[in-house]
Amino acid sequence: MFKKLFFIGFILFASVTLRAQEDIDAIRDSAFFYYSSKKFLKAGILFEKVALKSNDKNDFYNASCSYALANSKTKTLQLANVAFQKGIYGFSEDKDFINLLKEKAFLELIEKERTEIDFYNKKKREIKIIRPENFDPKTKYPLLIFIHGYGESPETYLDLIKSIDLLKKYIIIIPHGSEVVGRNSFSWSLMIEQKI
Repeated sequence: MFKKLFFIGFILFASVTLRAQEDIDAIRDSAFFYYSSKKFLKAGILFEKVALKSNDKNDFYNASCSYALANSKTKTLQLANVAFQKGIYGFSEDKDFINLLKEKAFLELIEKERTEIDFYNKKKREIKIIRPENFDPKTKYPLLIFIHGYGESPETYLDLIKSIDLLKKYIIIIPHGSEVVGRNSFSWSLMIEQKI
């Protein structure tokens, strides 16, 4: 009896969780629609709603962009600061924020962003190397070089890579992208080469 109740409870939990994610995705899609339709206040409201549910840094950033274009400076600064605290950068280069370039609080945020970018650019980034269990330097192993996506880092994939049995036979090298785009977030620049 307990197993049946546990199974039913699990199915209900999974169903509710899946539906909640679908609701977040639907609201996010609507927010993008309103943003592309230049209905920025509506987009900001929806992105903020999604951000508060998802706690995702990109949703906070998108909400702040939308509010900036709607000229809602208080909301913009509030959500931009949350996005920055969560590790997102790009405020100084994003044209959505052009109407805030004379706001003291926004200029302070840009200065904090530049300070962190300088810090992370100077910080040595270790290339992640995963070796097979019982690694023997005299044995030849296949090599896999894994390149992370925009706004990510090698750490994003370490657990996933380690969980795939097939990859346990490989030496895996995961370099960081050459350009800092956020706290522990990198991109690949064609202008800078990283030596492996």
